[in-house]
Amino acid sequence: MNFQNSQHLVDFMFSYYRSANISMNSHCQFEIQPVTISKQTSGRKSLLDKYFDFQNDKALLKEEQSSAKRKMYMKHYMQKRRECSSFRERQNRCCVESKQKARENLEYKLKDRENNHKRIKKARQCEEFRESELKAKQRSREEIETKQKERKNTLKAMTKARQNKEFRESELKAKQRSREEIETKQKERKSTLKAMTKARQNKEFRESELKAKQRSREEIETKQKERKNTLKAKTKARQNKEFRESELKAKQRSREEIETKQKERKNTLKAMTKARQNKEFRESELKAKQRSREQIETKQKERKSTLKAMTKARQNKEFRESELKAKQRSREQIETKQKERKSTLKAMTKARQNKEFRESELKAKQRSREEVETKQKERKSTLKAKIKARQRKEYCDLEIEMKRLLRKNPLQLEKERLKKQENRKVHRQMERCRDKLSKATKRKTFALVDHERLLNKKRHIGCTIDESIVKFHARVANGPIYACSCCHQTWFRKSVVQLDKAHITLESRQLCTDLTSVDGKQWLCSTCLASLKEEKVPKLSVKNGMLWPKKPEVLNLHPLEERLISQRIPFMQIRELPRGGQLSAKGNIVNVPVDIQPTINALPRQVDEKHVTIAVKLKKRLSHKSSCFLKTFAPRLCSKL
Repeated sequence: MNFQNSQHLVDFMFSYYRSANISMNSHCQFEIQPVTISKQTSGRKSLLDKYFDFQNDKALLKEEQSSAKRKMYMKHYMQKRRECSSFRERQNRCCVESKQKARENLEYKLKDRENNHKRIKKARQCEEFRESELKAKQRSREEIETKQKERKNTLKAMTKARQNKEFRESELKAKQRSREEIETKQKERKSTLKAMTKARQNKEFRESELKAKQRSREEIETKQKERKNTLKAKTKARQNKEFRESELKAKQRSREEIETKQKERKNTLKAMTKARQNKEFRESELKAKQRSREQIETKQKERKSTLKAMTKARQNKEFRESELKAKQRSREQIETKQKERKSTLKAMTKARQNKEFRESELKAKQRSREEVETKQKERKSTLKAKIKARQRKEYCDLEIEMKRLLRKNPLQLEKERLKKQENRKVHRQMERCRDKLSKATKRKTFALVDHERLLNKKRHIGCTIDESIVKFHARVANGPIYACSCCHQTWFRKSVVQLDKAHITLESRQLCTDLTSVDGKQWLCSTCLASLKEEKVPKLSVKNGMLWPKKPEVLNLHPLEERLISQRIPFMQIRELPRGGQLSAKGNIVNVPVDIQPTINALPRQVDEKHVTIAVKLKKRLSHKSSCFLKTFAPRLCSKL
């Protein structure tokens, strides 16, 4: 038998065994005869070939039927297994691990992406799928994590793609085309604004942004670009009337703040200093100022603005001092002095043509001359001017002649006399003020204060003991015999001042009662004098209703007579002081009431009371033989009392 190849031979043997129903495990032995394999060149098939084809088709059908059954079985089996959660987790974990390992291979990644793209393209042909996909994306993008993942993926993809030069060029062209449209511009601006506002909430981002801007602004090209862009944007926006009005209001509000004013001034100063380096600009600026100053309105505006600026600046002490020094330096030059005088004279002559200005100037001068400082300044200035003028002989001769002519008038002589008196008073006041200031400064030292105290003690008390004793006896010799003409109280000489020497007004003198005491003079105590100087009524003055009643002649009694008629007997301890021999009361004073009617009834009344006297003895107790007081008195006095 001839076979095409060894496979045909094996298939034939297997089919023969199957057709003969011979088991493969049997111990039967067969002998295979020599076989030759030759390729048949003719196109016709033999019966053996047809038989083999038939057997192959039969085997294929069986395999297909068995594989379909096996697939169905495995499908049901896997569905049951997947109902278990542990199996599903293990299967998902295995799938993820296998996919991660497979994706490490570039070929697998590319194939996987292509398959995904194809699958999604086919699915997106359905409208329902597109809508569901769009809703799912919107939901996922609302979550922060998904947004961050998408941004990272897009950034990675764009960074890889931008490494290609052609991609970068095409991207740039596409952006330029899209930016020409108004809608795209607005969308980009909104998105950039949102992104920048979110990013600027972070402090580090703000600092880095500020540093980057500062670095870029140091370059001249970036500065010029920014200026051009801002100019274009402002010119377009200012075509709208509402924008112009809002911009003007915003500037007015900002200029009210001090910081914005200072910044604007600094910027304008820098810009003007740079521009003035150009000679043509300086010349054009000068010509423009000259033209504008010819107009009256511009002059008035400039004056007002300069006045406001100077008044604000002069509130600063340093500016005032620097301005004063600059004026002093400039006034040292003769030319500046002459110019200032001429300008002031012109301005004053023009202003004095107005009657109101003349009156206000006169009033202001009168008010200022009432102040001491202005008077002193005027005197100094007049003295300096006279000293300079008196250096010339002609001026001295004229001054002497004018004085001779004026002194012929007696009123002029009286004026000069009064002026001299005033000057002497002012000079004395000045000397007193200087002495006070010098003493106040010296008294800050403790040594000088102690020295002054010692001098005062020596002046009032005396340097030695003998001298102090003599002074004490001299002061106490007269006693309190000086009666105040205002309160009628008696005082020592130290506490009293003569009324003629007291500096009080005529109204306060009327409160005195013309009471004379020592040397036939009127005296005032220190308490009444203090209130009279303040033009007040003294509290203890006679005119205030504080007059003591006069003692009647009947009360000029002996001590015993006083004891008999007294309605209260005082009990007190009277002791002699250790120095001076004076008496003082110690402890409480007790007043015991006494009924004097029994004593009056005990006195005899049948005798002629006008010419009778009775001897009375007063004892502490009736059992005592001796008496404390012994006196004869007239009963008529007791009846009168």
